Amino acid sequence: MSPKNSNKDKNISDKTLIIDFGTYNTKVGFTLEGAPRLVFLSLVGYEKGSYDPLVAEEVLYSSDPNIKIKFPFKNSPWDWNAVEELLNYIYTELRIDSSLYPVSIVPPYNFTNEDKKRLITTLFEAFQIPKLIVFNENDLILQSSYKNTGIVVDIGYNHSSIVPYQSGYEITPAKMPFHITAKTFFETLFKNLNQELKFEDEKITSIRSVFESVEEIDNIFYVSANYEKEKEIEKITTKPLLLNGKKYELGPEQFQIPELFFKPSLFRINALSIQKIIKFVLDNCPKEIIKDLCENIVLSGAITKIPGMNERITFSLARQFPINYLIYVNSHKKREWSAFMGVEQILSNDYINEFWHLSLSSALKNYCSD
Repeated sequence: MSPKNSNKDKNISDKTLIIDFGTYNTKVGFTLEGAPRLVFLSLVGYEKGSYDPLVAEEVLYSSDPNIKIKFPFKNSPWDWNAVEELLNYIYTELRIDSSLYPVSIVPPYNFTNEDKKRLITTLFEAFQIPKLIVFNENDLILQSSYKNTGIVVDIGYNHSSIVPYQSGYEITPAKMPFHITAKTFFETLFKNLNQELKFEDEKITSIRSVFESVEEIDNIFYVSANYEKEKEIEKITTKPLLLNGKKYELGPEQFQIPELFFKPSLFRINALSIQKIIKFVLDNCPKEIIKDLCENIVLSGAITKIPGMNERITFSLARQFPINYLIYVNSHKKREWSAFMGVEQILSNDYINEFWHLSLSSALKNYCSD
């Protein structure tokens, strides 16, 4: 860990360290730079007979087939040994003095009160950070659209949600979970390719396969504008996908697997489609703002980069509203970094200065309920 030196009388940096924790990957960087410096898998691995943990992509290249893998944010409470290894990894890779950089945290969805207390305490006591601010991920995603009214559709690795906002405030009674996630996508893909290619969360082969698939997500897959018509095409140009050293030729799977977001029943998944959930959320919002909400539907998450996603959602919703309603599905060009980019935008405003916490007691009092 960083040395426990007091940060008094030190020159605190005018750059803020942004740490966007995700259940699949973590994004880390500084304000004023426009992009994360580090994007790495939220993984920690322990090889048999070794006390030195492997972190992030190091886990993928382990030669130990029985490596013990930890997902720090998979469950609540978090795996705190693994979380601390990630924090050590961040400061080691960046080669910075933790006591000189204010920290902005974007926590994953399962940020319990217990986890808040421990994370805040660890940052102030073990890493001696000078000040802290914690944001809500969906608030930041909305900020990345440069508007404060809209619907955030966040499809993450382990969790997806659809949350409406009016003038920057969450319309809590109308928000809904969406039970199709990126993990669902990969489980469906692997099952479709080969019954023996099983998705097992803590097996190195599954993790490698997901990592390789994510890298190719927008080069291989696409959302069909007309699924019924598309599946009648007799000859589809195949595209190769390399998983764990084995080459798979994807034909109809290129558009069939993404269809699970719109027709989950095709894959015997008991869940509502993305367009039905969005419509349900809209129906539960004040009628006078529905038109404004329709004009700013913000997609977030790497899985939403699949070509055709924006257009299909637009088309599916347009048929359910009056012709004078504009349906606009918006997304940051780096939508997998939406929350990270939202932090940059918020911190550029002077008003945010009053929300920083300069001490452990202040941060605990503000962010943690009794």
